[in-house]
Amino acid sequence: MSQRASDRRDSSRRPDRPGAGAMIGSFEVVVVGLGAIGSQTLAALASRGISAIGIDRYAPPHDRGSSHGRSRLIRFAYFEHPDYVPLVRRAMQLWSELERATGRSLFVRTGLLQSGPPDSPLIAGIEASAAMHGLEIERPDRRETEGRFPVVIPEGWPILFEQDAGYLLPELAIEAALSVARIHGATLLTDCPVRQAVRRGGGWRVTTDRGELQAERLVLTVGPWTGAWHALGPSPPTILRKHLFWYGCRDDRWLVRSAAPSFLFDTGSAYLYGMPNGDGSGVKIARHDGGVEVAPDDDDRRIGRDDEQRDADEFARRFLTGLSPAPIAHEICRYSMSPDGDFRLGDRDDGRVVWVSGLSGHGFKFATALGEQVAMRIETGAWHPSVRFLTARD
Repeated sequence: MSQRASDRRDSSRRPDRPGAGAMIGSFEVVVVGLGAIGSQTLAALASRGISAIGIDRYAPPHDRGSSHGRSRLIRFAYFEHPDYVPLVRRAMQLWSELERATGRSLFVRTGLLQSGPPDSPLIAGIEASAAMHGLEIERPDRRETEGRFPVVIPEGWPILFEQDAGYLLPELAIEAALSVARIHGATLLTDCPVRQAVRRGGGWRVTTDRGELQAERLVLTVGPWTGAWHALGPSPPTILRKHLFWYGCRDDRWLVRSAAPSFLFDTGSAYLYGMPNGDGSGVKIARHDGGVEVAPDDDDRRIGRDDEQRDADEFARRFLTGLSPAPIAHEICRYSMSPDGDFRLGDRDDGRVVWVSGLSGHGFKFATALGEQVAMRIETGAWHPSVRFLTARD
């Protein structure tokens, strides 16, 4: 039998002299990678009474993967495909439950302003999802929009406003999920790379820098490092380096309390998005498409005058008002891209190994729901029908 949750200890601090080959313990599930999806998966497993251990090569929340950046959009009229709408609705329910369980505010409701040329796939996709799922979308005219918000909309462009959308606070969200996991008895190993995972009998023997452990099932939520686990099933994603920029505010309307919106635009040549900081100190702008392919461990954080900054600068000048002409802050993020931009949920060996990968820059909002789906897959032996469009690919 696996070690019971009540008997486990938190191992999130590295011991001074870890013993090589020391036995850490036995568990039902080991979750490798504790970013957005891994932290929520660990919380969902532990909340179900499943003995679980989570391992991360860094100390989450950290800025080495794809689960940071101060703010992450959550939107419901999903332009990528209508099949995502039930999943993001469920995710929002679970985000609210996590807020109540931890007493932390993780979601900022700003509304989402979306616009683009009349023939934009962005506009068509939003309208299709809204129609299929009965979502409420406002369609203000140009004069009303520019009077209400510090934006400039080209003549003839459709304008769509999603009242209930906004953004999540990613670092706080990961902390909240890990706190729930700990409360329910999960073990954490952080700053602890996994060196090897091999099949032993009906389960796994996992070797880390702090010793070895046994687990019946292995969950891989490793983002940019998915390719290192290719032999166990998941297809390697393409890793793109993305730049995030913050611009100073010169217009009080960009204060969230003044109802400044988050935004997503198809400019005709690029997709750019952003949102105001909660304290009014800046507005985030980033390009959703594009990016430079890099190795998973590439940590080049130089801004440079690359295309993404030029795109963000031009966007701020052309479509927004009251912002500084140049960024006041900058971060990088990594997108783990699947070939078609859809997530990959998979398993092998009757669920002995389960993975979530290829979130393609739009997965954070779904983290609560995807963590729940992985836990349900382990509990029931099958993927829920709501995510079958994301399974059995490649």
